[in-house]
Amino acid sequence: MIGAGIGGGIIGLAADSLVKAVNYTMITDVQISERVGKGTVHEQFNSNLQNGTASGTTQTLSKHSDYQRYRTRVVSNADKVNLSFAEARPALEQGLVKTLAGIF
Repeated sequence: MIGAGIGGGIIGLAADSLVKAVNYTMITDVQISERVGKGTVHEQFNSNLQNGTASGTTQTLSKHSDYQRYRTRVVSNADKVNLSFAEARPALEQGLVKTLAGIF
């Protein structure tokens, strides 16, 4: 009886080592530029740059552009047992496409 329990435990351990839950996560930063019909877009960029703890620099840049810009971050996820990246890639890409299509 004890031998059967030990044998079952060894078989279970071997089976568990063959099965791995794999998760791939893709994070994509997206910037979309859209040409404005009439007029221009006024852009202002502000930067606060720290030089250690004692000092810093503040910069401001202003310019006019013919494009309105939108930025977002998209997170796509694929999760499956024994998943390879080749299998996960279409699901990751589809998650990105679905989110981008929802913006428009």
